[in-house]
Amino acid sequence: VSIIQYSLSSSFVSVQWVSIYSFNNDINLFNGNNIEYIYNPYTFDETTIKPHLTLVSALRNSPEKGMKRIKQIAQILDEENIPYTWSVFTDLLEENQGGLIFRHAVTNVIDYIADADYLVQVSTSEAFSYSINEALCANTKIITTKLPSVRELEIEDGVEGIIIPFRCFRENNKELLREKVLEAYHKKDTK
Repeated sequence: VSIIQYSLSSSFVSVQWVSIYSFNNDINLFNGNNIEYIYNPYTFDETTIKPHLTLVSALRNSPEKGMKRIKQIAQILDEENIPYTWSVFTDLLEENQGGLIFRHAVTNVIDYIADADYLVQVSTSEAFSYSINEALCANTKIITTKLPSVRELEIEDGVEGIIIPFRCFRENNKELLREKVLEAYHKKDTK
């Protein structure tokens, strides 16, 4: 029986071979002096690894609910090579695209919202957003458009989340949208 013990660092792998051989009651055990260093051909700088972003949205299949805007934001995340998982609970099931995952609609998404970095609500209109209220109760940040309900709830841009003006979603304003998406990514861990 051979037992391999190893430790890993960014520059080398230390391997200690311990061999136990039993034949006619003879046991041969190599001690810890038998260490072989194998240098790792792949080294990495932990500061360059991008943190994962977790997003959640809940919407019905209706043009004002912002599916096109969701795809615009996802495209920017892909272009910036930001690792993300975005669960979109909807009755409009589409093919998953990268980190954008379409799920069947559920009646209660509060657990998903509580576990996410952001709730994303990018509707054109919203009478009273239960999802935004659930996110506020769960202390989850929000990425939203400038809805009347956002003003009524006194959500402050950069504090409870990121408010994206509608003009950012126009074709000629892609860089403004990119700035807001990157702002959300860099502020994801601030409370």
